[in-house]
Amino acid sequence: MPEMYKIYDAYSANYDELVNHEDCDKNFKNALLSICGWTGKTVVEAGVGTGRVTAVYAGIVKRIIAADRSIHMISAAKRNLSQYLNKIEFIVRDNLSLKDVASQNDIFIEGWSFGHIVCDMPDKIEEITKALVNQALSLVKPEGKIIFIETLGTGNEEPKPPVETLRKFYSLLENRYGFVRKEIRTDYLFETVEEASRILGFFFGEEMSQLVKKLGNKRFPECTGIWIKQK
Repeated sequence: MPEMYKIYDAYSANYDELVNHEDCDKNFKNALLSICGWTGKTVVEAGVGTGRVTAVYAGIVKRIIAADRSIHMISAAKRNLSQYLNKIEFIVRDNLSLKDVASQNDIFIEGWSFGHIVCDMPDKIEEITKALVNQALSLVKPEGKIIFIETLGTGNEEPKPPVETLRKFYSLLENRYGFVRKEIRTDYLFETVEEASRILGFFFGEEMSQLVKKLGNKRFPECTGIWIKQK
């Protein structure tokens, strides 16, 4: 298993292989589209990765500013979203460097990205959370919508932050900044147990690979949280 940021910098195909098996019941897609009206809206997405979140809404919005720190991931996103390139502006930025992006957008969204920053700096959770929230607020117009998507446990049957750092992050979003949490299952489904072990193990490590083999199921549970705030 490569280090997490090495995956984002050099292994977009492996990442796509993982997420293409995720959300087998389409709970995430349905939940995201139900949050607000997306048709004709302008969107800023941080940590766009290979475009897995973007693909859910790209066909119905007017314009997208898609940011990621990794040129490698942006290149993959351009391939995956090729039919929408006329409405997407890709920019190379990390998640804390978006303040000069065009403001007055309808929606700000990030998916499974901000949690990495928080976990990288566990002694600065309050400071980082404040910066991320305030930056998102600055990029949407009055009555704009802010959507954060983060993990509530790969391998979990019930939603639970996998580490204490993320629990604190989620608590700040809800109790200090007024985000409302929606919990969904985003289970993986593979062709075989062996495939599940290989793909999940590459991204999450040998311990996960062995757990999949022990459970012996082609379907693997995952819980996801969607945090929503109206400006």
